[in-house]
Amino acid sequence: MPYKFRKTDNGLNWTRNDVDTPLYRYAEAILIYAEAQNELGNTGVAVTYLNLIRARARKGTGAETRAEPHDYGTAGETIDQPSVRDAIFMERAWELAFEAKRWFDLVRRDGEQPGSNYWYNSLLNHDPNANRAAKLVTYRKRFPIPQGQITANPSLCQNAGYGGTACPVGVQP
Repeated sequence: MPYKFRKTDNGLNWTRNDVDTPLYRYAEAILIYAEAQNELGNTGVAVTYLNLIRARARKGTGAETRAEPHDYGTAGETIDQPSVRDAIFMERAWELAFEAKRWFDLVRRDGEQPGSNYWYNSLLNHDPNANRAAKLVTYRKRFPIPQGQITANPSLCQNAGYGGTACPVGVQP
């Protein structure tokens, strides 16, 4: 959750705050488990856990009879590993919206399918008028290593694209 949205007590400032920031919610733990089960080939288990999240989304507002979001697999969706992987990925986008996790999911997904520009294509799916010239530059997939860390450990080299000392041939940053 972005820091500016954290609840604070009026008597405390940002350096002395007794309100914990949630890093992971239970829903994210379930989605991580569903993704792991799917990657292990247990697609049925993954769908069960994905549907737990969707069932929870239908409740709580007095709309228990609401049809959407429907349980995955009940509206003719294909239940195979790639399809369930995509469904879990999109469920993460909906469930974890505004929790500062989407960028990392998109970069991770693009890393699983090199050259797919998954983040770019998902942008176009939501907005066909999006800037089609935008591409994810490879070096932007990693953060720069702080100079203080490189100074403290001379065997470190800066990630490509951020300047600094180049890594010797054969050494991965």
